[in-house]
Parts: sequence; C-alpha cells; structure tokens
Amino acid sequence: MGHNRRCRTIVYVKAGIYHEKMEIGRDLKNVMFVGDGIDRTIVTGNKNVVDGVSQPHLVSLVMVFCARDMTFENTAGPHKHQAVALSVSSGLSVFYHCSFKGYQDTLLAHSLRQFYRDCHVYGTVDFIFGDAVAVLQNCDIFRGDLALSTLYYGEFMNIGSGASTTGRVQWPGFLVLHDFHEASPFTVRNFIQGHVWLPATGVPFSADI
Repeated sequence: MGHNRRCRTIVYVKAGIYHEKMEIGRDLKNVMFVGDGIDRTIVTGNKNVVDGVSQPHLVSLVMVFCARDMTFENTAGPHKHQAVALSVSSGLSVFYHCSFKGYQDTLLAHSLRQFYRDCHVYGTVDFIFGDAVAVLQNCDIFRGDLALSTLYYGEFMNIGSGASTTGRVQWPGFLVLHDFHEASPFTVRNFIQGHVWLPATGVPFSADI
C-alpha cells in the first residue's frame, strides 16, 4: 500500500472506537485516512510514561500523509504524566477536521512541514510540542494550564467578540503584531511553503494574510 506511489492511497476508517496502536511506516508514501467525523471515528488508548509505554496511538512516519474527519485521543489522564495521542514525523502532512484529545503531550508535531486545518486540540501541559514547522489554521485549542513561559503567541488582525486584548492575562510570550511584515513570516506560504503542496490535498487553506 502506497510504496513510493504518485497516486494517493485512501483508507476509509469506519465510524467506531479503535483501541489500538496504528503506525504508518517510512516505507509508505502518499497515504490518506478518511473517517466518518470527529467523535465518530476514534483512535484511542491510554499508553503513558508511568506505565512504561510512551508510544502514541497513531504514529505517522510516511512522506505525504493526510487524515480527515477523525479523533485521536489518549485517556491516560493527569496522574499518568506524558501520554501522547498522535506523533507526526511525516513531511507534507495534513490534518483536516480532526480532534486530538489528551492531558499532557497530546500532539507531538515531531518534525518536517505539517498543516492542520479546522482541528480541535485538547490538553493541559505542553500539549502541542515538537520540532516541526507547523501551521494550525482555523483551529480551536482548548487548554487547562498551559506552560506559557516558552510560548511565542503572535496575534494579528484578530476579529470577533474575543478580539479585544483589554483585561486579558499577561502571558509572557503573547504579542500583538501591528505590522504586516511582522506577521508575514508565519503565513502558510512563507512558514511551510504550503502554496506548493497543499492544493493537491484538497484541503482549504489561506496562503497569505
């Protein structure tokens, strides 16, 4: 399946709860998982550091990997410390309409270029981490007590009922960007060169501000 393929291999993951570990290996290429929707197609488990098993329940190593309409969760809870739900080490990876649920270390964006669109990420401690060059666009991030001291959070042209920064908590890494040139390095075009490879996925995106 998908060995150095130019054409995409699409795997339909039917609605249900899957208590298993899934690993998409490096010998595959151009693979897409399609579920029946968030909280309908669920990959779940409770592997964690305390129990001596730190591997997540979905590991993506394949070059060019896409997933849409699925939930990935780790139910280990706070007493089990690090418990990754999803680890992504694949280049040109895309997640669309997906949900990632956990407590600590939920989403490991390990390396290379990644794009997340219309996704939900739940967690409390360091729940989005890794060395990837990643863009989360139109995503909802639900946090408890996020370690904000190392976070760079730039906000540019935010609109809507929550746009006013008056009365907000004083996060050390929070900055309001007033100039286009400050914000432009973080666009899909400049940050992950998404205008080159995202059109082939069919996932909507905004390349520029």
